[in-house]
Amino acid sequence: MTDHNHLLDIATQYSRAQLRCCGDVCPTLIAITPGDIIVFSPAPLSELAGTTQFAEVARLVAKGFPVEGIVMILKMWSVFTAGDDQPHAQPSQSPDRREVILLSAESRNGNQQQLLVVERDLTGKFTGLALEDSRQFDAAEGPIFGILPGKNPTPTDAATARACLSEMEIFLGKIKRSEMASVYT
Repeated sequence: MTDHNHLLDIATQYSRAQLRCCGDVCPTLIAITPGDIIVFSPAPLSELAGTTQFAEVARLVAKGFPVEGIVMILKMWSVFTAGDDQPHAQPSQSPDRREVILLSAESRNGNQQQLLVVERDLTGKFTGLALEDSRQFDAAEGPIFGILPGKNPTPTDAATARACLSEMEIFLGKIKRSEMASVYT
């Protein structure tokens, strides 16, 4: 069984590698199966409709493959003030905004979220990720949460989900779990 710390570690390594290489992180789904790691990353999402479609693809992956655990990666802007548990409206417009990456991991044992702050130098070059540990996610809601089905899908349901992904022309990258250690080091 895949634990949340392992999922969050994979997602952090992936995010760090993307920021080093490209300077940005696109929304990404990483699903762990017994033999493979499945990766799906659409173009950047600018609207809720795009986020909802991304989550629906994730649900089809979770239904179509023997997924042990899944992690969603989303980059966003947040503004937090002292004593305020929620980000303010339109943080992308605030001078106090912070570039953050939300990691949302799920397994059959539950879920866990983590917020990483993107650190950049004065020129905007990526320099690192810092764990934002002051925020708790007691009741996370929204389209990217609750991705795994409540029970294991039937073979028919799994085949239907894979057919939907094919019909949508969704390309899923796969990495053998045994090769994962060398991918992001």
